[in-house]
Amino acid sequence: LYRLSPPLPYLHLTLYLSVVVNLALAFFNLIPLPPLDGFSVLAHFFPSLRYSELARWGPYILIGLVALGFFLPVDPLGLYLWPLVRFGTLILTGG
Repeated sequence: LYRLSPPLPYLHLTLYLSVVVNLALAFFNLIPLPPLDGFSVLAHFFPSLRYSELARWGPYILIGLVALGFFLPVDPLGLYLWPLVRFGTLILTGG
């Protein structure tokens, strides 16, 4: 049993980080821009949204949001994602 206990902290850390990464990807996918699933959810509740107008600019807006995080002192995606990931991690892992 003693020989198996040193890897356990690494297993715990690996599982915890896999939860964090999966939550970050899930909430990132819910951003309401056309290439992501969040736009489909938004279009379901607002049928008047026109996909063709936004589909052309959606990927560029998404790349711009990611790039802004490198150039601004405040990351716009981090402001959206981090509180949701922290809350989800707290709910799923208890800490």
